[in-house]
Amino acid sequence: MTTKRNYSVRDVVMLTVVLTIIDAAIAHLSVLVNAMPAWAEPFFTNFRTRVNNAFTQYLGIDPKKALRDATSGVLSIFEPASIALAKLKTRLAVQYEDNKARLQEILITLGYNDYLKAIQDQNQEALVQFLFRFKTNLTDSLKAEIIAKGIAPDILTEIMGYAEPLKDADVSQESQKTGSIEITGEAVKEFNAIYKIAIGICKVATLELSSDPAAKAQFSFSALARKVSGDGKNVKPETKPA
Repeated sequence: MTTKRNYSVRDVVMLTVVLTIIDAAIAHLSVLVNAMPAWAEPFFTNFRTRVNNAFTQYLGIDPKKALRDATSGVLSIFEPASIALAKLKTRLAVQYEDNKARLQEILITLGYNDYLKAIQDQNQEALVQFLFRFKTNLTDSLKAEIIAKGIAPDILTEIMGYAEPLKDADVSQESQKTGSIEITGEAVKEFNAIYKIAIGICKVATLELSSDPAAKAQFSFSALARKVSGDGKNVKPETKPA
């Protein structure tokens, strides 16, 4: 009997969304661990390893390969993109001077804490990774929050614009390579298990962060899937918390 998937997006999209959810969970680790002590580290580190192994073992994809491949096209945008992200960081720091905890959450979510130093050291791959994270995690609610703080939206649009030419870094391109790979029942069972854990994280995080719309939006599986897939089609809404 064929094992049915419990999600309707492509396998590569589902796994990529789960990695994004893991990043968000780590950014809000203290809140989540307070509610679910079993999620104390190394829970999310181990979960990330499991997802990366699923990419490699079952889809034959190096989850970092698409990002590496995209570095060849980043030379022309490196300087202006670096300047733009530095400008945004400065504006965020000024406008969130009275709420540094929230500032740190935003910087982590958008990728600054992970990639800024490497970008300043002229690391092209770090810029690709930053732009991919920025494009995925700048939800409508987070964008609205930043604009409401008095930051002009054009800087956000500019940075998003630099992400657009990096089509090779988009997971939807990598998904085309999986067409010739036979996905076994064992693989689907593992994908379903990963999806189940991720949805559980989303349910708890959505409730625990209910007073923070921007943070809550980072745990909307369907919204993240639309961003990652780039088309928003055939995205199965996640189950609402009971």
